[in-house]
Amino acid sequence: MLYNTIQLSPNFNLSELTHSQAAIENAIDNTPDEKSLENLKNLCENLLQPLRDRLGKPIHVTSGYRCEELNRIVGGVPTSQHVKGEAADCYCTDGPEFLLQVLLDSGLEFDQAIVYKKKRFLHLSLKLLYFLYFNPAAMPISTTSPMPEYIYTNNPLILSFSPYECIPLRK
Repeated sequence: MLYNTIQLSPNFNLSELTHSQAAIENAIDNTPDEKSLENLKNLCENLLQPLRDRLGKPIHVTSGYRCEELNRIVGGVPTSQHVKGEAADCYCTDGPEFLLQVLLDSGLEFDQAIVYKKKRFLHLSLKLLYFLYFNPAAMPISTTSPMPEYIYTNNPLILSFSPYECIPLRK
C-alpha cells in the first residue's frame, strides 16, 4: 500500500499526520515506526475522527507525528507526545476555542487539550492504553513553543506544577 493512502480512520490518513514542511526543507525522513503508527491509529480512531464526526466538518492537522530529529528542529521537548504518535495540533474554520468546546461537550477521552490562540490551533493528545490505565507522569511543556493560554488536563502533576493556567476536567 502506498504510504500516502494508508487510512488511519475514515477522514484521516497517514500522510496528513506525518507531513511537515520542516522535514521537507531539512531532508528528514518522518516515517513512524510500528508503535508510533499504532498510536497514530488510536489517536485518529478514538479522538480525531469522533471529534470530526461531532463537528460535522473537516479538522485540519498542522502537526502530527514527529521523529526525534524533526521534533528537535521545530523546538519540541524530547518527551513530546508528537514523537510517540500520540498528539496532533489541529484547527477548524471556526477556531481552536470552538473546537475545544465541541470536544468538552462530546465527553470524548483525551490526555491534553491546549489552546494556542495566537497560532490558532488546538493541541490534542491521547495515549494508546488511556482507557486501561492512568499514567500520572508529567508532560514537560516546551519553553520554545508558543505559550498556551489554557491547558485542559486531568494529569495531577501538570495541574500542580505547570506555569500555565490549568483547568481541571471534571468527569
